[in-house]
Amino acid sequence: CSLPACQSPVPPFRRTSLRCCARVLCALTMGCGASVHRPAMIREDGRTWRHTGRMTPAQAMHSALNVNPFHAVAFPAMETIPTAYKGDGFGPGVTFDWDFYHRTWTFYPLSWSHDDLSDLLLHFFHEGGFVEMFNIPLDNLRRLIQSVRDQMHANPYHNFEHICDVTQACFCFCQSPTALGNLPETHRLAVLLAAMTHDLDHPGVTNLFLKNDNDILVARYGVEGTLEHHHVHLALELFAGDTDPLVNMLADARKEVLRLVEKCILATDMSRHKKIVDDVEALMPADFEDVVEVYKQERETTKLSMSPSPRKKPRASSSPVRLGNSGKVDGAAPPRFFDRRRSSIEGLIASGQVEAVLLLFIKAADLSNVARPAHANERWVSRIYTEFHAQGEREAAKGFPVSPGMGPGESVAKGQVFFGSVICRPLFVMLAGVIPESGTYLDALDDNLNRWKAVAAAEDEAARAASAARE
Repeated sequence: CSLPACQSPVPPFRRTSLRCCARVLCALTMGCGASVHRPAMIREDGRTWRHTGRMTPAQAMHSALNVNPFHAVAFPAMETIPTAYKGDGFGPGVTFDWDFYHRTWTFYPLSWSHDDLSDLLLHFFHEGGFVEMFNIPLDNLRRLIQSVRDQMHANPYHNFEHICDVTQACFCFCQSPTALGNLPETHRLAVLLAAMTHDLDHPGVTNLFLKNDNDILVARYGVEGTLEHHHVHLALELFAGDTDPLVNMLADARKEVLRLVEKCILATDMSRHKKIVDDVEALMPADFEDVVEVYKQERETTKLSMSPSPRKKPRASSSPVRLGNSGKVDGAAPPRFFDRRRSSIEGLIASGQVEAVLLLFIKAADLSNVARPAHANERWVSRIYTEFHAQGEREAAKGFPVSPGMGPGESVAKGQVFFGSVICRPLFVMLAGVIPESGTYLDALDDNLNRWKAVAAAEDEAARAASAARE
């Protein structure tokens, strides 16, 4: 085993047992044989921080920059905090464990150093099996990741951490048992590459701002999807020369991957959001929302934990589970992931609509902060509104109309309620219909919505009280 934990100096009487335990843990966490590709990560002060459940000093330093949520919002007290984050309370950082948290929905990249995030991106391609499957040159992949990192600006929201956040979300989707059992490897690779390159050279402003400002990018790409076409152009430039990870792929397969990368990046244009969601919804089974709701209720009682799995593909069940007229599951108790839940993705693929699944992946990943746990959701909201307000100030200074949601007097809570319920929730309901393992993400989105509704209600009550006091 190549894990440093297996090779670290320890007293002779403990060395054998510790190495055996580390190897067992390595096998359980990563899958047999994967550790040979595992890069050595996160070393500080001569120590390797693995399986400790603690933060390294660098992570503590980075997370200290993200201690407080948006200053204008009085968040209600969090009644429950996941065990891993006890003691955080918007304080100095998030408990960290590389071998566990990089695979879970609790991932928060702003607690990581940029070097660690770069290693994490590399690791996604290892654990997904793409390095072996497509003979990806590691040097090319490392240079690609460094180029992505170099092209991302220090914006409050659209930054390198956002790239890693979106890529990690796509990794969770792609490594789910349903995706592993149904999606072609080229498609899973394409959406992962699209996530990693979807916001290259983002200036921290919207397409509307660029249009009003007569920016050079508008002259180059037009007013429709200006930034998205710019991201595609830069991404395709990287898939050439010594930053091309696809250099060893067959020509037809490489062409298909690049076509899918382009399509996924263009789908992140929010002006196309409703059309894409409506188009995908039209392809879904008529009862998919009923299926999602039934199993949402089941999760509320069973609290199933569904994390991305290693490479092994699941075996499909031969006994599909169906919903009865009562809305309950007919027949005997089903296995953990049963066919009735997977009927949506099977139907999409059977009808040749596999690309619709990728569009769901990239769009849900790009908006995933609305469905992250409270500690991450609120910090990302703080950052997006910091960026929004900076644009609003620039718009006011230039005499442009201030874009909706970007003025200093806007209610953050009400904006999040609208965005989460109207824009994002239908997307995550469809995602749960296609990838049943993502149902827990829909649950987290609903939890966030309820919290923001409470904040909005408190704002309204405070406004009424203030009005009454003035009278």
